[in-house]
Amino acid sequence: MDCPGFQREELVERYLTGALTFEERESFEEHYFACDPCFAVLQAERALQAELSASAPQITNISVSRPARFRWKIALAAAAVLILGFIGIRWGLKSNSSPAIPPTQTAKSVPAGPSLSELARFDPPNYTQSVFRGNQDKAMREFRLAMKRYQQSDYTNAITGLHAAVKLNPKDPGPLFFLGVSHLLANQTDHGVAVLQQCIALGDTPYLEEAHYYLAKAFLRKGDAAAARRELEEVVRLNGDQEDEAQRLLQQLKVVPADSR
Repeated sequence: MDCPGFQREELVERYLTGALTFEERESFEEHYFACDPCFAVLQAERALQAELSASAPQITNISVSRPARFRWKIALAAAAVLILGFIGIRWGLKSNSSPAIPPTQTAKSVPAGPSLSELARFDPPNYTQSVFRGNQDKAMREFRLAMKRYQQSDYTNAITGLHAAVKLNPKDPGPLFFLGVSHLLANQTDHGVAVLQQCIALGDTPYLEEAHYYLAKAFLRKGDAAAARRELEEVVRLNGDQEDEAQRLLQQLKVVPADSR
């Protein structure tokens, strides 16, 4: 996603107000994690929202014992302070200065990064059907038939076929891995966790790294940041294709808002 300066603030505002489509939101979230200017703008806008939210009661809860004219003067003065603060933050962004820092008394309540639910999102891992010569056993036939359903995003029927394949050959990591992932894609998180742990228990297989990675995603969905971090550290230790993505997620976990951990 390109983010020229004149579009950046508009994208952030539409993102925070929920005006982006699902595809635009997914694309922007993937983009701002790697784009420092967009991430700075997003944090500043979130800081502004938190400040406005924190200051609003000061305007609305003015003592009713005051004369009406005096109450309105206080309310107008408070509103002017908020507006000037908003202009100051936006001017700082446009002048390419450091991101606006929220006041000390509200800094702890300002979201510093993505939520666990945002970090838990993932695209279905790809499956490439291998070419087999000669007769295939029943377990392999069940697996290949189930993966056709998987590739059609029919995860419910894929789960049924993958269960059959695993029952016929519980030591084959491929059906176990895709069964665990299919459970996650069908929003059956606890089942997905249990099956991915079975896949990992098989030891050093071609699916070991990916099983740890998607297990981390499952724990993020469950709100267990500590367990997710352990799985991601294991992915990094394995030093495979998912290492860079695991490193990125570990960095993002450091700035996840405390109330979403």
